[in-house]
Amino acid sequence: MSWLTIAIIVLGSVAAFPAIILIVGDTIKGEGKWGINVGRVYCPECSAPLPRIRKPKNERQRMWGGWTCEFCGTEIDKWGGRVDKAG
Repeated sequence: MSWLTIAIIVLGSVAAFPAIILIVGDTIKGEGKWGINVGRVYCPECSAPLPRIRKPKNERQRMWGGWTCEFCGTEIDKWGGRVDKAG
């Protein structure tokens, strides 16, 4: 490997470190935009189970995860909390 290849690998690793910290931290806390939720989520309003494979209904859901309940229309974040319509 050349010194340039090694430099690119090192710089890429250093640049990715803050994102990795955000993802791991939010996943452990179970809140925030950056974490990954692999658990089952239920609607906080009607307790209906939400589909494991989601179909985003808006830009926020596409970018950060979440659902709109098919039964009551409540918008839910990836952790199962209700999303405020104003925000």
